[in-house]
Amino acid sequence: MSLIALALVAALAGEGDTTKVTADFQNASLTTILEYFSLIGQVPIELDAAARKKLGDPDKITLSLNFKDISLTAAAKLVFTPHGLEVKVVDNKKVLVTVP
Repeated sequence: MSLIALALVAALAGEGDTTKVTADFQNASLTTILEYFSLIGQVPIELDAAARKKLGDPDKITLSLNFKDISLTAAAKLVFTPHGLEVKVVDNKKVLVTVP
């Protein structure tokens, strides 16, 4: 299913803790996943300098994930926690991914 179709299914307004997301990513780049999260949540998701340094190039990291009706914040944590990163919601205006 395309990102646009998934976006139309999801609620397009809200913050990371109230916006519910459903997705099935198969070998998707981290960049693609970040773009999807930002589109669905209408909140930018930013990797700070320390997170970028730890991860390397997000275009070269691929993931396969499947989740249904979980908060955007929980979905972001599923993506970044295994990489030793922390997800923080900042004033409901952006989601910051950083090194704890």
